[in-house]
Amino acid sequence: MKNKFEIDNAMEFQNNFWTDKKNGFGLRFAGGWLIAIIAIALIGFVKISISLLLPGIGLNPYYFIAMGTISFIICYYLVFKEDHYLKYFAEFENWTKERKRLNALLSIGSIILIITSFFLSLLYFK
Repeated sequence: MKNKFEIDNAMEFQNNFWTDKKNGFGLRFAGGWLIAIIAIALIGFVKISISLLLPGIGLNPYYFIAMGTISFIICYYLVFKEDHYLKYFAEFENWTKERKRLNALLSIGSIILIITSFFLSLLYFK
């Protein structure tokens, strides 16, 4: 790596590539998942609402594009704009192990609930 890419410390480069709090790939990966989870929640909620309120209306591909765009806008303003997530990193470092575990379990449970309700909305609300 030193000869080909002029990188002196390969481990430091790799750690910065994955875990850099400002521009790391892990941050981009997590941001993509955040947008996807919110989009799935919106799609499921709107699908159920439309099916209950207006049963004869079908959904077209623009519906999914609109929900993806709305979820990106929500994430942008609440997390990514002006690097709000750096403040969240600072708060997270002050949490106790018990609070970290509790929030991890709540996050996993919420994601499972959102994905399950999304698939159920596709199966039962046509």
